Amino acid sequence: MDKEHNIRLTSAELSSLWATYVNDSMSICVLRYFLEKVKDLEIKPILQHAINVSRQHVEIIRDIFQEEGIPVPIGFTHEDVDPP
Repeated sequence: MDKEHNIRLTSAELSSLWATYVNDSMSICVLRYFLEKVKDLEIKPILQHAINVSRQHVEIIRDIFQEEGIPVPIGFTHEDVDPP
C-alpha cells in the first residue's frame, strides 16, 4: 500500500530556513547596492549571479513555508537600503 507520509519540519530546520531567508534577502539588498556602484565591469556579472542565487533561495524557502502553512518572514527589502 502506498501511504503518503507528511513529516513536519523540525524547529531546527525551521530556524535554519528562517535565518537563510533573512540573510539572503539582506544579501539581495546589499548586492543590488554594490551592483549600482561598481565600476569594474568584470565584477558586475559576479554580483548579478550572486543576486540571482539569493533570489532563488528566497523563492524556494517562501514556497516551503507556504506549503507548510508557516508565515513567511518579511526579511529585508529595498526600503531597508538608504543609498547616499
